[in-house]
Amino acid sequence: MKRLEIIWPIFILLGFFGIIIFFVPNLPNRVACQTEKSAMGLEIRNGIITDKYLDSLYRDYETIKYKIGEKERETYLFRKDLSRVYDFFEIGDTVYKEKKDLKIRIFRSGMDTTFVLDFDCTR
Repeated sequence: MKRLEIIWPIFILLGFFGIIIFFVPNLPNRVACQTEKSAMGLEIRNGIITDKYLDSLYRDYETIKYKIGEKERETYLFRKDLSRVYDFFEIGDTVYKEKKDLKIRIFRSGMDTTFVLDFDCTR
């Protein structure tokens, strides 16, 4: 009877650590894949960057504001991007990105540059 009293807590601890070992390593990948999915849904057609900053309200996320026609929008989807396209952005750049694509084109005074957004999502 004493053996069972000692063995049960050990089994519970092993089960707890087994769950942690299985789920915790997958968490960063899950977040990366969710961010990639959101980026796939983003469409920017000839948007002109009007501002670039770290948004203090959202954990200093790398944020750009861009204008399409008269509408001004903003996105912080570049915060986990490994291609570092955010560092390349300059105010006044024209940005083009289609939905369901991770390629983003940046036009700047005769220069045409393409980046592929990389969120390190492994499926």
